[in-house]
Amino acid sequence: MEFSTKDMHVWRMTAAVSWSILFQFMFLCLFIIITTIDVWNFDGFLAPFHSLFSSKCFYIIPLAVVIFFQGIICSRDYLKPPKAHFISQRYLILISLFSYQNMAALFVHILLGFTVSFVYSSLSNDRINSISVRCTSGELNFYDGICLNEKKFFLVLGGIWIGFYTFITDYIFQSRTLNFPPVQQHKFIRMQAAFFSCLKNSTIKAIVPSFLFCMLYYFKGNTPRSYFCSFADFYPPHYLLDTLFTLFDQELMIFLWLFTAMYLLMLDIMVILFNIHLTERAYFPITTYLLPSANKQFLFLQDALAKFDVPIIQHLGFLDLALLSEFDSQRRAELFTLSQPGGHPHSWNAISNECFKVIDKFTEELDKCIGVSQVDEDESYQDFTKPQISDHHCYQHSYRLRNLSVKINRDSESSPATTLQESYERLIKVYQKWLNDKVQAFCKKPVIAYFFGELSEPKIKHLLFQSHPVIWAVESLSFLTCKSLKEDAFGVAQKDLSKTIDSFLHLKNSLDKLQKQSIFIKKSNKLDLVDIQMKNALKFSVKQSIYRIAVYFKDYIKDVNFSSMDVLNQLLNFIDFKEV
Repeated sequence: MEFSTKDMHVWRMTAAVSWSILFQFMFLCLFIIITTIDVWNFDGFLAPFHSLFSSKCFYIIPLAVVIFFQGIICSRDYLKPPKAHFISQRYLILISLFSYQNMAALFVHILLGFTVSFVYSSLSNDRINSISVRCTSGELNFYDGICLNEKKFFLVLGGIWIGFYTFITDYIFQSRTLNFPPVQQHKFIRMQAAFFSCLKNSTIKAIVPSFLFCMLYYFKGNTPRSYFCSFADFYPPHYLLDTLFTLFDQELMIFLWLFTAMYLLMLDIMVILFNIHLTERAYFPITTYLLPSANKQFLFLQDALAKFDVPIIQHLGFLDLALLSEFDSQRRAELFTLSQPGGHPHSWNAISNECFKVIDKFTEELDKCIGVSQVDEDESYQDFTKPQISDHHCYQHSYRLRNLSVKINRDSESSPATTLQESYERLIKVYQKWLNDKVQAFCKKPVIAYFFGELSEPKIKHLLFQSHPVIWAVESLSFLTCKSLKEDAFGVAQKDLSKTIDSFLHLKNSLDKLQKQSIFIKKSNKLDLVDIQMKNALKFSVKQSIYRIAVYFKDYIKDVNFSSMDVLNQLLNFIDFKEV
C-alpha cells in the first residue's frame, strides 16, 4: 500500500488511539460486571447487564476524551526529530523539565489519573461512589447536612498522585523509542503476546506508589481534606482516615491498588498499541526516474530514507529496504535497473547515498563522542598557525617577496588610517583571546563544569538509541552488494564496493574504540541494558555484513581499488576468518 507522509501518521496513530479507547471500554464493562454481579440471586445476576445499557455506559466518554489527549502527547513524542530528545548539559536538563510539552504531559497524566479513579469509584458500591454523604446524627449533633465521603476523596486524590508519580518516574526521564520486532507478525498476535505480560507488570508496579500514597496521606492527609471541605462547603466526616486502623481498611486498600493498576495498564497498553501500529512494515515504491517534490503524490523509498526530520518514516523506509534486499528479488531488480531514457542508475545512487549518509554520520558522531574531536581541534589549530610560518619562510628565502613586503610596510606606514585599523583589530584579537581564556578557566571549576559541562555518556546513549537505521543500512548494502553478483546485469552496485567496505570497516573500528573506552560503563538499570543490547546488535550486524561481502567477493578482492592497504589487510582477516 502506498502512503503519503501525512496519511501514514494520521491513520496509524488514529488506529492506536481508537484501539486504546476500545480496550478501556472493555475494561469498564468487565469492572461493572464484577462489582455488581450476584451469583446467588437471579435478578442480581442479570443486574450488571442492565447496568451496561443504562447511563453507566456513558462513563466511557470522559475516559475516551482523556485517552485522546494522551494519544496526542504520545504522538508528538514519536514525531520529534532525534535531536529533540537529546540534552547534553545538566542545566539544560533542569530547564527542559519545565518545557511546554512536559507541562502539558503532566496535566494530562494527572487528569487521566483523576478520571480513572473518579469513574471507576463512581461505578463501585455505595460506600465510595459519591464524594458527599448525608451527615448522620452521630456525625452532626444539631442538624443534618452534607459531609465529605473521605473514602471517595482518598481514592480520587490517589489517582492524582499516581498521575504525578508516573510522570516523574516513567515519562520525564524515559527515552521514548520504538522497538521494532525482529520478525514481522500480525498486530493481533503481537498484542496477545504483550497483553498478559503488561497485565502482570501493572499489578506489581501498582504496589509501590499505592503504599507511598498511604504513607503520605497518613502524615499530610488532613491538609488537602481541610482545604477541600472549605472549598466545597462540606462538613468533615466523623470517622477520619487519620489512624492506621481506619486508613488501612482492606476494602479501601484493594480499590486503591486496583485503580492504580488500571491506570498503569492503560498507559502501558497505549505505548504497546503505538509501538505495534507504528512499527508495522510499510511498502514504499521505487522509482527509476527523477521527479520534483511537487509532483510526488506518494512517498517513494528514496524520499523515506531521507526523512531525518520525521524519524518514524525514515525507520520504516530502512526497514523496508532491509527486508527487500534479503527476500524480495522483484523489488531488488528495480534497484538495479537503469533509467529510460538516459541509462542512469538513479534508484541505486539515491538509495545507496542515503545509506552511506546515515552510516557516515553515525560514525562521525561516534568518533566525536569517544575523543576524536580533540584531535580534530589540535589539527585545526595547527592549520591556523601554518600560514604565519609560511609567510616567515617566504620572507627569508625570497628577495623579491622581501622587497615587496618592505614596500607594503612603507605604504602602510604612510597611511595612518590603515595603521590605526590594524592596531584596533590586533587589540580586539588580544581581548577575545583573554576573554576566551577566562571563560575556559571559569568553566573548568568543579561546580560550573558539573552543571554546564558537556556530558559524553548521554551522547553515546542517544546514538545507540538511534542505531536502528544504521543496522538496516549496513545489512541492506551488504545483501544488495552480494545479490548483485547474480542479479545486477549492469554492475551498478559493484561500482560502490570499495566505498561500502571502507564505510563498514570505519564503523567497525569506531565500535571497537567504544568498547575500550571507560566512558561506556555497564550498569544494571534498564536504560544501560538497552544501550548494551543496541551496541552489541550493531557490532554483530557490521561484522556479519563484512563477513558476507568477504565470502562472496573473496575471488575478486584483488580487483577492487581500495583507499589504502590498511583496508585490504583488515578485509583479508575477514576472508581468512581471523576476525572474532
